[in-house]
Amino acid sequence: MTITLDSSVSRRIYLRGDTFSRKDSIRAIGGHWDATRKAWWVGVNKRTEAEAIASQTAAPAAPAASADRKGDGEATVVAGRGAYRGRTYYIVGRTVRGRTQWDDGVAAVQTGDGLKVLLAFRDGSKTFWAIRAYVQITKIYDRPQTVGRLARFAADAKSGVSHADYLAEIEGAEDMDSFTDARRLESIGYAGWKAEQAGGAA
Repeated sequence: MTITLDSSVSRRIYLRGDTFSRKDSIRAIGGHWDATRKAWWVGVNKRTEAEAIASQTAAPAAPAASADRKGDGEATVVAGRGAYRGRTYYIVGRTVRGRTQWDDGVAAVQTGDGLKVLLAFRDGSKTFWAIRAYVQITKIYDRPQTVGRLARFAADAKSGVSHADYLAEIEGAEDMDSFTDARRLESIGYAGWKAEQAGGAA
């Protein structure tokens, strides 16, 4: 995106567009932030400096190693999935608290102006900012998900053994008054039960 100059207000030149990456340069020439107009401005005597900043083109955000930040791994909250430059990434989210945990929602993490969105590698190891217009959103989640939960769901789908099957087995044991077996299943947990299922099938 580019920066354009707007001199429609007397004695001020507004810098509009993708100014976030240039905010330090704008401050250095005496720029001020106008919260009402949501734009940076300089005095008319700084036109030459403002034109120099506007002529500089900012490189678009890309998943380069220098731009990457360490992610939260499996704990990364996910708002959706999107394609960016031919690859699939998770759209990092933030939990929007409802009245109860069942009412919680999720919103994408983005810049204040909404021009960039935070993306994460599929394992959650790294995150980076990408220009939203270049991200093709392929899936949106209504409720907060995590990278770890999505990975377990995918593994369960491939193995044919789901968490719902585990809960049904516990419930079935309780219905048959086999509380000892039900408590054993609860104590070994879902991962232990899944391992038992895999061992029994072999």
